[in-house]
Amino acid sequence: MLTKNPFETEAYKAPPLLKSCLNLQDNGDGTIPDPDADLMWV
Repeated sequence: MLTKNPFETEAYKAPPLLKSCLNLQDNGDGTIPDPDADLMWV
């Protein structure tokens, strides 16, 4: 008869990514534009 090890746990699973209500997009060059506010984040 096989018994489960009481000290063994399941592997960690990262939670799903949250959807953002912001319209931000990483340009890949260190800048992120925010078209709703006409801002450019560096």
